[in-house]
Amino acid sequence: MKSFSERNGHVQVPVAMTPGIVTAALRNTLWSAIIHNVEPDQYENVTFNMWLKFFKLPIDARPTLGYAVGGRKYEPSWQYVRDQYFAAKWHQVFDYVEYFIHSEVLDEELVNAILEREAAAYRTIDGMICEVTDAGEIATINQALALEDKFKPVADHFRTAAERLSDRINPDYRNSIKESISGVEAMAQIVSGGKADTLGRLLSRLERDQNMNGALKTGFSSIYGWTSDDKGIRHAMAFPDQQPVNQADAKFFLIACSAFANYLKTFDLV
Repeated sequence: MKSFSERNGHVQVPVAMTPGIVTAALRNTLWSAIIHNVEPDQYENVTFNMWLKFFKLPIDARPTLGYAVGGRKYEPSWQYVRDQYFAAKWHQVFDYVEYFIHSEVLDEELVNAILEREAAAYRTIDGMICEVTDAGEIATINQALALEDKFKPVADHFRTAAERLSDRINPDYRNSIKESISGVEAMAQIVSGGKADTLGRLLSRLERDQNMNGALKTGFSSIYGWTSDDKGIRHAMAFPDQQPVNQADAKFFLIACSAFANYLKTFDLV
């Protein structure tokens, strides 16, 4: 919890909480978590996969020690991984972390615990590092990403939205928002059995037949209307007064649309 001074702007927020920064403490702690889960007898297999899938280097270029009892030793290969990790730029550190999560070397819950303890401005969502720091926000998005069976298309839209928002090199905020809105539309189509062919019609139906709160319906209809009008997010940047979108916009839509899709699911009419 932030102190009174921090909340009221009297002291500087810790550097660790600033997006675009990985502190030495965070980098060190993440590496400690990695090496805790890789034993020396795993160096050969782990580095084989890293050379093949992560570094994309010839696997026979891995540095090794000469033949000894039991075959080649791959400590020099692991040392190379370590050297590259500590020389990496801040965003590349998270590339390593994502790789080790997907490789089941790192546990996602452990990574999130480290990020939270170090007050980092990032968390993991479905194996991706995202600039989402509030636990409630993470839970909302994860709930939408976990949708299965007939709701899987909804989860797919939100997963794509999260991927485009979390790209640390070339983030695509505009298309992230489009995917978030599409996630809500997909949920509307599914829960209505296709009878309501637009989000607006479904919201009107829910307000009429399911006692949906009128103010809530009006609020989301207005947001949806902004994204769909002739100067909205779904159209090309063709107007002088059409404002570009930023990370805050994309983050808001991912969180808000995830929450709204989860809410609409409770009205499943099929």
